[in-house]
Amino acid sequence: GDGDEYDGPIGEGGIAPEKLQAITEFFKQPAEVKRRVKALKKLLFKAIGIETEYYQEIFEIEKKYEARYADLWDMRKRIISAAVEPSDEDCEWPFDDDLQEIQLAASLSTKAQIDKSEKEDGDTSKESDMDNKVKGIPKFWLKVLLHNNLTSEMITENDQPILNFLDDVRCKLITDEESGFVLEFHFSPNEYFSNDCLTKQYFFNQKPPADNPLDYDGPEISRCTGCTINWKPGKNVTIKVMKKVKKHKNRKDVRTVTKTVKRDSFFNFFDPPKESLTEPDLDEEIVDLLHEDFKIGHHLREYDDHPKLKQRSSRTKKEANLENVPECKQS
Repeated sequence: GDGDEYDGPIGEGGIAPEKLQAITEFFKQPAEVKRRVKALKKLLFKAIGIETEYYQEIFEIEKKYEARYADLWDMRKRIISAAVEPSDEDCEWPFDDDLQEIQLAASLSTKAQIDKSEKEDGDTSKESDMDNKVKGIPKFWLKVLLHNNLTSEMITENDQPILNFLDDVRCKLITDEESGFVLEFHFSPNEYFSNDCLTKQYFFNQKPPADNPLDYDGPEISRCTGCTINWKPGKNVTIKVMKKVKKHKNRKDVRTVTKTVKRDSFFNFFDPPKESLTEPDLDEEIVDLLHEDFKIGHHLREYDDHPKLKQRSSRTKKEANLENVPECKQS
């Protein structure tokens, strides 16, 4: 409108040149043209109201089909854990030829890499003997996370023994007062923590931005919450205990000072920033941490639960500006 402003002089304020040109041209228009543009904005605002209903219905459809996917993932868990042995019919899969390129790439690996793989996975020449001993699919979820470009960067050597106990990963949609989804990481009993399930919940902001409603591009993740991990004594891999011996200046007394510092770990994923992107004047570092966390959460959701019909509500604002966010398929 006549009172429209933009942040900063030409070339500043983070405005793209094309947008800056459009704003400049708009201010040159006669008053009657600006008035008609306001009418167009009002029409667009009404269209956004329809769009919010559209996304809500998509979410409800996805929720409707969630139980049907759950039956498949229940069977997946049973096969991985050796609770059930799939029948010959279950194992009929006609698309193995699609793996030729992967097999060719593997054959070109260096001898050192092959030797390392054999040490980790056992002597392949004894595969027929191993077939009778291996139950289910060992370390399935650890390998899934390690072979994923986003989650592999989160996993340290200290995390891997714990992730051996990861039995299942699920995504459940939430349709309470705040819609969203929960990622569930199910663990078998282990020596590291007493939790049998670690959770991470993401919440959608369904409404258009109050300060600029025409900037609406679908529901976005606005905040998330983790859970408390009940670590067993001495097993917390997210912290490092440092001890330092200090001597008193005037006396011969010696005391040991213990300091706890945070360290990199996959399990920091369950202790995210508590702020919401809807809060004003957020620190830039917090904003970056939230965007990165939301990106990983969305990625894991797609990874575990990939119906063809996908709403855009699990994107972050940064992802909305990307041409493509790769969608990982469950193997």
